[in-house]
Amino acid sequence: MKRLYIAAITLFLVPIFAMGFISLVDQDATVSATENRNLKEKPSLTFQTLFDGSFAKDFEEYYSDTFPFRDAFMNVNQGVRSLFTWKGEDDVTIVDPGQIDHIGAGEHLQDGDLPDSSSSESSSSSPSSSSAPSSSANASSESASSQEEASSPVEVPDDTEVDNHGGVIIVKDRAMELFSLNEKKLTSYTDTLNKMKTQLPSSTRVFNLLAPTSVEFYSPSKYHSLTQSQKGAFDLAYSQLQDVIPVDAYSAIAPHTDEYLYFRTDHHWTARGAYYAYTAFAKQAGFTPVDINDFETGQIDDFVGSLYRATQAQVLKDNPDYVEYFLPNVENEGKYFKSQDMTDGITIHAVATKVNSSNKYLCFISGDTLLSRFTTGVKNGKSILVIKESYGNAFVPWLLNHYENVYVCDPRQGTINIPSFVRDNNVDDVLAINYAFSACSGFNKYIDKCLD
Repeated sequence: MKRLYIAAITLFLVPIFAMGFISLVDQDATVSATENRNLKEKPSLTFQTLFDGSFAKDFEEYYSDTFPFRDAFMNVNQGVRSLFTWKGEDDVTIVDPGQIDHIGAGEHLQDGDLPDSSSSESSSSSPSSSSAPSSSANASSESASSQEEASSPVEVPDDTEVDNHGGVIIVKDRAMELFSLNEKKLTSYTDTLNKMKTQLPSSTRVFNLLAPTSVEFYSPSKYHSLTQSQKGAFDLAYSQLQDVIPVDAYSAIAPHTDEYLYFRTDHHWTARGAYYAYTAFAKQAGFTPVDINDFETGQIDDFVGSLYRATQAQVLKDNPDYVEYFLPNVENEGKYFKSQDMTDGITIHAVATKVNSSNKYLCFISGDTLLSRFTTGVKNGKSILVIKESYGNAFVPWLLNHYENVYVCDPRQGTINIPSFVRDNNVDDVLAINYAFSACSGFNKYIDKCLD
């Protein structure tokens, strides 16, 4: 019996010590081929990071990302998960990826993610300094757009401390997350916006834009019973607003669903999808939107996004997206800041034409940062503050055509005092832009901590 105990203990401890030893001596991977993303780098230990708890959190994420044989274990996990995948008719697959984070922590470009200054739109640029894309790039963009008309876009979000809203539906080569309305959290969201309005100067206009996701437009009609109406959720939210101006992006997007409005492998909308939402905002804000055909455009190829990472579906990996971009028509200079006083700014790009990161969506305003400012050549004295998660990133560049100062805050990245910021910077308009899942998943708690 004693030998049996020794054998059992040995079988238990030897793999643990072996894995620990391997993790100490092996070379850390920097990219996951399975997930198509950059892995967490080893964090630096300082007194500040040690005592504020961030080192422990970052080290846990780093070790999780660089665990020995991680990709092999993930492939095994995907094989097990495939047993819980339901294959329906018409090339439709329903996947349960587990609990999905509908708000997320956000992501921004790191050093080296931009190839060089000549390969992206200058942060202090004019339309004349931007080179037009080659005819071949335009041709591939047109052919890809026409190809999109025959198939369907995507959606999978982000949320911390959130309920599991169900699975992801994959229709041919397009993935979409199934939406579920949480009325209590949606009401908390609108309550926060109403509270924010009361704390701002009476002259400051506050807008709310709720962005629909691709499941509203591209899931086959017979599968609509698997999801709830985002349009109904938006109508409910807008009915609860008090002195906050609703922006009906849904109705502006719906007539254009034969265009490339949503990614197939990622949960975001494209710049083109964001454009139609921008036209709805322009209508409410009282200005004329710039015609989409007046912009120099191009594309970044080989983008496989968040829905692939959530499902690991091979059909998504085999059919990557591209990121269509539109270069701003006005001179602009962008910087992001780590605090409200906006000192020691770091240069960012409204639109980058090349991105080394596997997350090509980061080409828009360099991703998610606490506070950024774009100063433009519009020179009309008008300013706007955009409060957003990542859905706002593709939207912000369109605003550069109408405001002298465009401020952007992602409250997931830290805290600013929104009322004092608006007063100190003479902000005319405040726009809260969120997509359906984050509005129903507690995003308001990030805004709440930025209010008085």
